[in-house]
Amino acid sequence: QARRDDPAACAAYRPFFSADRLGGVAVLDAWRFRVAMEFATLYQCRWSQRSAFVAWLENTLLDAGRGPRLDDPDSPFPILSLAIDGAARLNLARHVARRIAAAAGPPLRRPARRPGGRIRLGYLTGDLREHPIGRLASRLFGLHDRERFEVFVYHTGPREDCAPRRRAEGKADTFRDVARLSERALAALIAADGIDIAVDLSGYTLFNRL
Repeated sequence: QARRDDPAACAAYRPFFSADRLGGVAVLDAWRFRVAMEFATLYQCRWSQRSAFVAWLENTLLDAGRGPRLDDPDSPFPILSLAIDGAARLNLARHVARRIAAAAGPPLRRPARRPGGRIRLGYLTGDLREHPIGRLASRLFGLHDRERFEVFVYHTGPREDCAPRRRAEGKADTFRDVARLSERALAALIAADGIDIAVDLSGYTLFNRL
C-alpha cells in the first residue's frame, strides 16, 4: 500500500543495517544480512515468522559461538522492539561497547581550563534533521545562560537543509559539521575545543558516534 501511495518515499527508505561508515556497520556479512532481512519483513508487517526470528536472535545473542557477534552501534535501538531476554540485551550492549572502546584509542589530553571561563558544553548528535531530536534539541541550544555556558554542537549525521539544522546553527555559539571526521579526529577536535561536559543525544542509534 505504501509503495502504491508514495513510491518516492519507499525508494528513499534507508533500511536497517545500511552498510555505510556513518551507520557503524563494518561488514555486511551473511549473518548480518539475515538479521537485516528479518527486520525488513517485520517493518512490512509480515509477522508469520516473528516468533521464530526472536527466539533465534535471543539464542544467538546469549551464545557468542552461534554466529558472529552483533556489535553494530545502531543495532540495540531497533532490538528494543523485540521481547528478548534481558541477559541477551546486556550481551549485545557489551559487544557494542567493546567495539566502541577499541575504536576510541587512548585518552586525549585537552588544554588546561581557563580560570573563571565559561563552562563549555559540547552536544553530539546525528539528528539535526527532520527527526524528533532535531525538532526538540535545536531549541535547547539557545536556552542556556550565556554568562555561564558556551554551547558547542557537533553534528555527526547527514547535512539536510531543514528548519531544525538552521535553528541549531543559529542558537549554538559554535556549530561543527563533523560527519566526515574519523572517531579519533572528532575526539581530538572536542579535546582541542576544551569541552568541559560532553552530552550525547543519539544513544545507540543511526549516525551515533559514541
